[in-house]
Amino acid sequence: FGSYAKNTNDKHSDIDLCVICDNDKVIKKLFDKLRLLPLDIDLNEFSVSEFKSMIDTKKVNVSSEIISNNVILFGVENFYSLFNN
Repeated sequence: FGSYAKNTNDKHSDIDLCVICDNDKVIKKLFDKLRLLPLDIDLNEFSVSEFKSMIDTKKVNVSSEIISNNVILFGVENFYSLFNN
């Protein structure tokens, strides 16, 4: 999500990533690998219940941006199942 997903990035843009996962070990492994990249990455991590709560609220929050402007790298079915349950 963010400027790269909207194709509005510039040389000062970071890469916004969202991880929706209930497994802290997976998130830590991902974070450790991302730190090795020579890129400015903003990692937003949420548990499934946290993300569902953000979807359900009527307030504008980061989930609105993620839903509107996303490039799903892994778990397409899981992402869309959040809206059907």
